[in-house]
Amino acid sequence: MKKNIKSFHTGSVKKSVTIKASKQKVWRKISNIVELSSWLIDVKKTEYLSKKKRGVGAIRKITLNDGNAIEEHVVAWKTGEYFTYVARRDYP
Repeated sequence: MKKNIKSFHTGSVKKSVTIKASKQKVWRKISNIVELSSWLIDVKKTEYLSKKKRGVGAIRKITLNDGNAIEEHVVAWKTGEYFTYVARRDYP
């Protein structure tokens, strides 16, 4: 009997860009974690999978234009500075 073995990949992506806007305005835009489709290409929609909307513990589902979906869990959050998430590509 063959076992179903899942493959997991870890890593990080870092990209830096200069935006002509205040830090507060940029943070307001990117920290609204379900409004990606308004500014990120190839995102059809984003929705919360958790009651929590901001901070550690917030979970979102991103549906891409090609129909694929990604589930992301916020694991670090510093208001006004950054947030970090873990993504799961094999969302059911």
